[in-house]
Amino acid sequence: MESRISRTRHRGDQGRYFNIFNAPTCLPLSSRMKYIFDAYNNSLKLLTILSGFPPEFIPAKAGAGMTQNKDMFRRTFLERRYTMKGKQIALFVTVVMFILCSASDAMKLDPNSIDEITTNPAQQVRGWSGNFAVFYPNPTAAWIDNRDPNYPTIYGVRVDDPSYTEFLIDPEARGCSQIAAWGTQCAYNIELSSTEQYIRIADISDPNHPRRWDYQVDWPHNIDISGSVVAYSGNDPDTYVETVYALDISDPNNIEQYAIRTLPSGEYTSGLAIDANSIVWSVSYSESGPYVQIADITDLSNPVITTKFLPEPIQFWYLDVSGEWLVTYGATSRNNQIYAVHNYTDVDNWEILTLWEEGADGEYYVSGPRVNGPVALWVTSTWVPSLQGQSELDSTEWILHASYLIGNGKFASSTLRRIETEISAAEVLDGQAVWSEYTTEMNLLKGDLLLECGDWGYKYGDLNRDCRVDLSDFAIFAETWLACTTPGDPDCEFGLLGGGS
Repeated sequence: MESRISRTRHRGDQGRYFNIFNAPTCLPLSSRMKYIFDAYNNSLKLLTILSGFPPEFIPAKAGAGMTQNKDMFRRTFLERRYTMKGKQIALFVTVVMFILCSASDAMKLDPNSIDEITTNPAQQVRGWSGNFAVFYPNPTAAWIDNRDPNYPTIYGVRVDDPSYTEFLIDPEARGCSQIAAWGTQCAYNIELSSTEQYIRIADISDPNHPRRWDYQVDWPHNIDISGSVVAYSGNDPDTYVETVYALDISDPNNIEQYAIRTLPSGEYTSGLAIDANSIVWSVSYSESGPYVQIADITDLSNPVITTKFLPEPIQFWYLDVSGEWLVTYGATSRNNQIYAVHNYTDVDNWEILTLWEEGADGEYYVSGPRVNGPVALWVTSTWVPSLQGQSELDSTEWILHASYLIGNGKFASSTLRRIETEISAAEVLDGQAVWSEYTTEMNLLKGDLLLECGDWGYKYGDLNRDCRVDLSDFAIFAETWLACTTPGDPDCEFGLLGGGS
């Protein structure tokens, strides 16, 4: 059974509910009954061996023997359940705990929910990363549009509106090149001249009458917003040194700016994001090596900053944060990768996970990642030599990837969409993906994300990977009880799993 993903509902349907004697439902009834009896017999024999019961307690065959012996077994087993031999218990637990679980390719887009949300024939969507945004938790998307020949404009649409009727947010967004959104507000850059730049705040509480406010800054980039705070990188107006700033927009008529961190001369932020009370940024090149800094902005006037130097040869570039997770596009000396760090604010105990590695499947980085709640999205593409014999490479397929980030620090990755037309970037909106796709023109599309068995991982005892630990798994374990794979031992045989699995 599939389940909708929600940032605020991390627990939901994990799959079908099974009877304790569950058999594969694709088999005919007679085969399922045999499967049940075999599971019973194998599991009963193993329980008897582990518990130290004499052989006469083991029914010779399921069926009549099951009815006749199970009550005796149950009574005696309950009497002895606390006296099972410690070594046998330890052996059982050890064997089960070392069974390795394979990754699942399960989370997917509901094909019936995929729809184009930019339906006005006049639209000219800018679909690259940073050129459109979603207003989590408000089900709205906004984008920079080029339909006006004089200036960029900003439009929005509610993704839950069946008619996808667009509304105008800003008719004259001069020089706009990046936009971020949260709640009912979005923030984007405005460039009137080489000496006059602003961050503009637009409030769409009333989509028919958006309100806008400007705050003058110096060459803003890496703009992000969360709650009533806008974070960005820009120049110190006096020294022209890269500085991380925060704007308190709780009162848009009286915006206050705070300098969070002035970087050493010659250093620049390669990525920046804000979530709740944390601003996070990466520096790819410094005399001390690449690093990430995290500012606790509970008190904007007195931020608390921690630093994490990255292990060689890793670098972090573009990044995003949500909840306990940091995700980033980075690289080693060998290739580009998508990384994730769970509990990223605990800089003394980082474990850098690799969600995707460039070139491993003939794919190359395009954009992302973006993260919201437990879902991270990014875009890649495959490349082959041009059919025209030109030196450049032409894209053949574009792939929208996802990882479901589990609360225990693990993840399950999947391919959501693989097509031969361009996918440029993607955003996560409370159980939905919003992405840009080019056919004859650039459009924004949306689709519902569905969870399936495997996206929450597997328990070690789930040997048949059906997201339930029951007697069917016990039967698999019993079938190979005391089997061995010791190399060179004539009584042993080859296993099914490779040593590196």
